[in-house]
Amino acid sequence: PQSTGKVVEGAAKPQPLAKRDALFLAAQMLRAQGRTAEALAAMEHVLAIERQIYGDLHDEAIGSLKEISDLALVREDFTLARKEAEERLTLATKLHGEHHWQTVEARLARDYVERAARLSPPWRRALAESKQLEWATLALYQQGQFREALGPAQRALELSKQVMGEAHLVYPQLLNNLAAVYQGLGDPARAVPLFRRAIEINRAVRGEAHPYSLATLNNLAAVYHKDMGDYGAAEPLYLQARDSAKRLVEESRSGRGFALDTYATALSNLAALYQELVRFDLARQSYQEASRNWRKAIEEGGTDLDEVRKHLNVCEANRVTMDLMLARYDDAEKSLLEALEFIKTHQGETHPDCIKVLNNLAVACTGRDDLAGAERYLLQAIAIQEKTPGEALPDYALSLGNLGILSLGKGEYARAETLLQRAIETWKRVGGESDPNFAASLTCLALVHQALGRPRQALETLGHAMELEQAGIDRVFGFTSEQTMLTYTIKASISLDLLISLAFADQAIEPSAAGMAMDWALRRKGAVLDVLCRYRDLQHLRGRDPATAERVGRLRQLRQALSAFTLAPPPGVSPESYSEQLAELRRQADALEAELNRTLSAQRPATAGPLDTIDAATVRRCLPPDSALVEVVRTFLHDDFKDMRKEPTEHYIALVLPAGPEAPVRLLDLGDAAVLDQGVAAVRQHIKDFDPRMMNQPRSEQAFREVAVALERLAFAPLRTALGSASLIFFAPDGELNRVAFESLVDDAGKYLVESYRFAYLSSGRDLLVGPMSSGGRGTVVFAGPDFDLDLTRRDGAGGPAPAPPRGPDPGGDRSATRPLQPAIFVPLPGAADEAEAVTRALQDSPDYDPVRVYLGREAREELFKAIHAPRILHIATHGFYQPPRRPASSGREKTLAWSLGAAAPGGIYRLGISSDPLLRSGLALAGANTLGASKTTPTADDGWLMAQEIATLDLNGTELVVLSACESGLGAVQSGEGIFGLRRAFRYAGARTLLTSLYSVPDLETLWLMSQFYDNLKNKEGKLDALRHAQLKMIQRGRERYGSAHPFYWASFVLVGDPR
Repeated sequence: PQSTGKVVEGAAKPQPLAKRDALFLAAQMLRAQGRTAEALAAMEHVLAIERQIYGDLHDEAIGSLKEISDLALVREDFTLARKEAEERLTLATKLHGEHHWQTVEARLARDYVERAARLSPPWRRALAESKQLEWATLALYQQGQFREALGPAQRALELSKQVMGEAHLVYPQLLNNLAAVYQGLGDPARAVPLFRRAIEINRAVRGEAHPYSLATLNNLAAVYHKDMGDYGAAEPLYLQARDSAKRLVEESRSGRGFALDTYATALSNLAALYQELVRFDLARQSYQEASRNWRKAIEEGGTDLDEVRKHLNVCEANRVTMDLMLARYDDAEKSLLEALEFIKTHQGETHPDCIKVLNNLAVACTGRDDLAGAERYLLQAIAIQEKTPGEALPDYALSLGNLGILSLGKGEYARAETLLQRAIETWKRVGGESDPNFAASLTCLALVHQALGRPRQALETLGHAMELEQAGIDRVFGFTSEQTMLTYTIKASISLDLLISLAFADQAIEPSAAGMAMDWALRRKGAVLDVLCRYRDLQHLRGRDPATAERVGRLRQLRQALSAFTLAPPPGVSPESYSEQLAELRRQADALEAELNRTLSAQRPATAGPLDTIDAATVRRCLPPDSALVEVVRTFLHDDFKDMRKEPTEHYIALVLPAGPEAPVRLLDLGDAAVLDQGVAAVRQHIKDFDPRMMNQPRSEQAFREVAVALERLAFAPLRTALGSASLIFFAPDGELNRVAFESLVDDAGKYLVESYRFAYLSSGRDLLVGPMSSGGRGTVVFAGPDFDLDLTRRDGAGGPAPAPPRGPDPGGDRSATRPLQPAIFVPLPGAADEAEAVTRALQDSPDYDPVRVYLGREAREELFKAIHAPRILHIATHGFYQPPRRPASSGREKTLAWSLGAAAPGGIYRLGISSDPLLRSGLALAGANTLGASKTTPTADDGWLMAQEIATLDLNGTELVVLSACESGLGAVQSGEGIFGLRRAFRYAGARTLLTSLYSVPDLETLWLMSQFYDNLKNKEGKLDALRHAQLKMIQRGRERYGSAHPFYWASFVLVGDPR
């Protein structure tokens, strides 16, 4: 509910202002009590003081004139009501002009008074009663007495409609008030249609951009967000309110107080939404902007400044909850105590806002291990709610749940069970089952069941919680960008960790436990990439839709601009300006991606949701005979459910699903994640250190075998019994296990695993459910041996410069640029042209893969690469690069130095490392890559540096195979549960069905030989995986026959990711 206030910021006020404020508060109390004559006298005194202080032309008087006119109307003093209404309209017009919202509002109020004056006496009295009831509703609402406010709010609305109809300025405000009361009572189903109707009438009567219209839009969004957990419905409403209010503020020269308040409210609500989506970057930005605008509103006046201060206080308290989520407990507790004191002083000690702050104080105490303090705050919160009617409120349920969780942590299981059951029942009464905290209460109840020896109930309860959580994930995935999806899945990963821990503890007595764990691992792991690929497919299907095509084109342009700006911003850009412009480009791309995903989600077929039901039984049906799926999850494993305060340890868990309906799912602990990660690092280091010119190859291979056996015993040997006779392994690794080729590991018999098994790598077992391609690609495209020194500014002219002198082959003979990039970064690849010739020789005249188009040397340019449209095979022989993240510079001097170094390096390499986006830290080098930064001209998007983010925008829908014949092209940033972020992910998102990519550095000439064998095998109708494996086995045989050694450096780098057929 909205009212008009006069309280100004600051404790030390001039005496006339203090007197004015006291009189105004007295008038509000008097009118709520029906003492309108006394209220009128007080308001006339208020107006006189304001004119004495501010003069006759000031915004402060507009609100007082409104109050006096309303009071006179209730008292049926139409002469005074008309006079004050006219004076208000005249003042607003002089101050703001004919079209300002204040003037529009004053004109509507004047017309309302004229209509009321023409009513018969009974209708006048009814209208006066409606106004009295409205004031009573406001007073009760502001005290948090929602149940007492319900009757007056309903009766006020009914009387107003009977007397004046719906199409006037008061009726939508009464709708808004009743909706807000229902919201306070925890009844969003009744609130939503009332808010919607209020918006419709406000737009018709006041206009779409009027602050009251926008305030009600904010309120509707808040119901969807805070009461129904429907983030997808809330975000566009918040954005609409924010953008419209911002325009209103910018267009207003004066009288901006209420517009500023409306704008800040939308920003603050949007920040809270982003905070729940774990987008702290967006949340912090919106909170800061909201605070700035509320402070402006306080400075400029012209609105209910007492309410503005309350809003500002709530905003600051909400912002502090981010400190809690980031474990900054001491800072958070101090700010929360200040907020609690403010609420007690200005709103009373039993106001519902106290409960929110007390809950957060309890969280702060728990974070500091002050369990006694946490319990004290929670008991205070519960006591406040139980003293007031209508205890079935979300905040009450949250307090009960938090106290239950606290009791669980203390080992008080009986008390925890009672409290959690009460919380769950309260959530159900208020329809809060979509609230994430309801699922959290269920999750903790499952842990209570486990601690009390009820494993079946524990699994069933946690399963119910995860179903509700999954519904929330599906909603979030339906309207957000990739970055938001990723942060939200991290938040949701806790429940999967707990489920795996329960399943591991209970699988001996609960046969269904392992299967349940596999079902949920399949649903959660790799989910973001799966959804993004489905959106890509929808883009392809709707490619002829102008709106979709326009958004896709704009997003592609934004990402190309982001890549170009990251590498080489225009000359003269300062470090501060660079950061700001880069952040703005990211924000625009993020917002446009979310908008596109929201549109595509709404247009998808009803039978093909972004996250279909996925389970082990469905995936098993896709497994060919003699195969098995190994789904690896890096998880925090709880091994003592009697002490939930004990820190869990991070383990790799393997879930094995063999083909065949009778074979059970097996759940296996591979051990401490840190130990396995060390094993992976040891294997990779041995391959990295191998130098065939300097080392005795048999001796070096034996040293490698020692570390490879050690890792095999940890990461693969435990799986053998569960795998049975399976020889084809669909392997979905997690964490650092993504960075090792299991083919290169050695078993206890001394054989490389490639000699016994076929490995097809997946992001998740859900990849097996991908249906047939919507359209088949045609032909083969080869990009090989780019002229890295090509002058891109003169590349098309016949009289252009001769190619730069070759720098000579890489002394190491490999195709890597993943080590620190230096000047003269990319050197020619002597084997790349021969490799292109081998691909052409193998596939030309083939009915499956012909025609073959080769782009070699100066033709291997970025703009030609971006023009590719879905060849059946895309083969790339060039340097790949991946820059690990760097620590951002902290001090001003360090930033300036880093900027200078980055600008001096070719292509601004330093800036790649400090980018937060791994797809802007990896890519492929094409023609002209070495000349970036050499020209004084402004760089373009086609600079020879093809970033992974740009690759993701290509149309490879229909491409069966992408071969990345480059060093470590399968590497990138690793995120548990989502795989590797780099070239591999980019090509998958672009539409490629299968990738042949490398995990280690690859030797140039041996790669040529391997690729020749691979394509010969492919031409002879072998499947992609068999073609690769047979080429590798032949290289092993060849090495042993010629050199007595088959070091994996030569043959083990390449792995097949995706469909192996």
